[in-house]
Amino acid sequence: MPWVLSLQYNAEHWSLTGEYAIRSSRLEGFDNPFLNFDVTGESWYIQYARRFHDNWQWLVRYDSLTGNRDDRDGEAYAASGAGPAHSQFADDITLGLQWSVNPRLMLAAEYHHVDGTGWLPIQDNPDPSETERRWNMLLFQLSLRF
Repeated sequence: MPWVLSLQYNAEHWSLTGEYAIRSSRLEGFDNPFLNFDVTGESWYIQYARRFHDNWQWLVRYDSLTGNRDDRDGEAYAASGAGPAHSQFADDITLGLQWSVNPRLMLAAEYHHVDGTGWLPIQDNPDPSETERRWNMLLFQLSLRF
């Protein structure tokens, strides 16, 4: 069962948001020891957003994910032969910009610099050894409100 704590402070031109989550996961009873686990992971972020002009906002955020609090850097996981260490964590620095063109149309862009692949879905990356520890994303969004 996960536990989550969220806090947010909103001022006229800025906001500060933070969240912390801790979750336990367990799977047992398999003959293959790689399938059995009992771990506690955690994740958190802190974000500062600044509103400027009438319809613009920029943000900076730091996210952190740890798959196993007892093996934060994933070294024990890698030593067991289960996969690369960087698949067990992710730290993400994000810079973003948002423009609300009008009440029905919003455009946004974000740049992410990520260390670790802890939140990449296995469905999209079936061989974690082929992933890179450090990587970047540039995202664009067009949002229509009805």
